Amino acid sequence: MRSNVLLFWTGQASALLASAIVGGLLARVLGRSGLGVYVVIQTAAAAAAVVLSFGLTHALLYHVGGNKSRLERYIQAINSYGLTWAVFLNLAAAAAWVAGWTGGLTGGELVATANIIAVQHFGLFPLAILMARENFVALSAATVISSLLHIALVGVAAALRVLSVDTALLALWGALAAKTLLMALPARLLRVPLRPELRPLTELLGVSIRAHAYTVLQLLSESSGVLLLRAFSSTAEVGLFSRAAWLVSLPLLAARGASNVLWSRVAALGSASGRQIACTRKMLATTAALLVAACTAIAVVGRPVLVLINGPAYAQAYPLALMLLPGLVGAALWQVVMGYYAGKGYNLLTIGAAAVAVLLGVVLQACLSPRYASVGAAFSVSSAHVITGAVLLVAFLRETSTGPVANAAAGGTRGGSE
Repeated sequence: MRSNVLLFWTGQASALLASAIVGGLLARVLGRSGLGVYVVIQTAAAAAAVVLSFGLTHALLYHVGGNKSRLERYIQAINSYGLTWAVFLNLAAAAAWVAGWTGGLTGGELVATANIIAVQHFGLFPLAILMARENFVALSAATVISSLLHIALVGVAAALRVLSVDTALLALWGALAAKTLLMALPARLLRVPLRPELRPLTELLGVSIRAHAYTVLQLLSESSGVLLLRAFSSTAEVGLFSRAAWLVSLPLLAARGASNVLWSRVAALGSASGRQIACTRKMLATTAALLVAACTAIAVVGRPVLVLINGPAYAQAYPLALMLLPGLVGAALWQVVMGYYAGKGYNLLTIGAAAVAVLLGVVLQACLSPRYASVGAAFSVSSAHVITGAVLLVAFLRETSTGPVANAAAGGTRGGSE
């Protein structure tokens, strides 16, 4: 399992490198407002892609994790579902442009947004398949290659002096399309369905409904900072906040790697609850140690890093990053514990905790962002993540420290699970 975590971290490290370089170029060339527009569209598109998946990707991983032979019957249905949404999104974008309902976007931005949503949505399925097969080599390779391509495309646009929000979105679409293709090849998803077939996906609805409820709530919690800040303030404030959030997201690399590998491992272990809990506890201990080092590093060198990458105007993002650090700890604990609960098919506790995070974050930001702009957003997001992370961690420890579950965990630990 350790090698899978390292492979996942490698891919995520390349994605964060691309985010740093691309974000830095956009910050210098387009300024805060241009960067803010790009970040809002990118965030909204990622959110829409997850919403359109209806939790089916999570359910797919849960169902095939312990029995990979089940996967073949879902392939054609997945293709049909993804292609249906791709066509619909482009038709909707064309209709919105003709009717003038563009939300302030240009025609190029509207079309790019529709296709970014489509390719990200379809990419969630091969991602789930590779995780179910625990093929983190292919997943990491796809992420690294697409990240390097993203850097190259934006760099060429900047060198040719044609870098704008439109071209930045086009570069993002190209990188995402490449990643989806590179994941779909080893996932054996490149089979064009001759007859639309969606029926097999109905078998996943039991888990997908719970997964979708949680995923949408988590997504709202993560994206509310950017989207509500845009609603209550300006794109310039979004640009500033986005760079602080990027800096703080670096340590989340460890938590995301742990969560995703743990998710696939727990699903694969099936009813072996002792081994599932032992794996989760080990991941929590490792993540906690890494968080201490990461938070210290951000506090010491965060300001010069922000200035070096984005320019002197973004030194103001450093205090925001410090405000986000407690939320980083909460979000990291949230991610790891959710790797355990996701692998077991979710439960009402996880959905309730995510709902509390969303409600708290939205209420705080509605009160603070109109007056304090990005400072209010940072405080709101951080507070919501701290509370949610604490609730889930306490719930996990209570559930696995008493009764039959605790005995199973002790047995799994003595047996040397990994």
